[in-house]
Amino acid sequence: MKKIIAIFATIAFCSYLATSQANAYYPSLMDSYPTKFLKYSYTNSAYKFNISFPSNFSIKTSDINSIGFHLNKPIVQIGQNITYTNPDNIQQQVTASGNLVISVQNAITRSKCYSINSPIGQLTERVVINGISFEHGTFSDHAAGNTYDSSIYRTYKDKVCYGIDYVIHTSSDGSPWYNQIKQEAKQYFESNLNRIVSSFTLLK
Repeated sequence: MKKIIAIFATIAFCSYLATSQANAYYPSLMDSYPTKFLKYSYTNSAYKFNISFPSNFSIKTSDINSIGFHLNKPIVQIGQNITYTNPDNIQQQVTASGNLVISVQNAITRSKCYSINSPIGQLTERVVINGISFEHGTFSDHAAGNTYDSSIYRTYKDKVCYGIDYVIHTSSDGSPWYNQIKQEAKQYFESNLNRIVSSFTLLK
């Protein structure tokens, strides 16, 4: 009888332990990377556009990464790389990045502007940002624990194609902590990059 009680107690404890681990709270990435206001802006006088970005994002106009599906003349890249360590286990680290590129291409047709060399093919969603009509599409790719989520915008004016493209890169080893932080990193970058996109204006 005692052996049976001991077996049931062991099973109950293991069941409790598994449930508590599954429901465990892991420190949030959002606590370390709060959302900041769009403090700075970049203006390009040659192609007459302006865009704003938060202070914790970097900007560069040369040596722009070949990310996403940008056009043949990249103008500016705005992005952030983060490394987040689990406070409960310093051996666990997640690196993630979100990068946005504004690019242009001259002397192409409107239909070519909206055609993307990817599984997307043709952009199918129409969105309006600050009075500007964009064709929009999204694309995700997965490889060896890495996820690449892309958002692609195109607009056409005066025979110039404007592209706004961002890529969010996250990785996970499948553990509950990694999965939580991967989702939080994606949400964090989506929120910030969408705010940056929404600030884009064409100047007169």
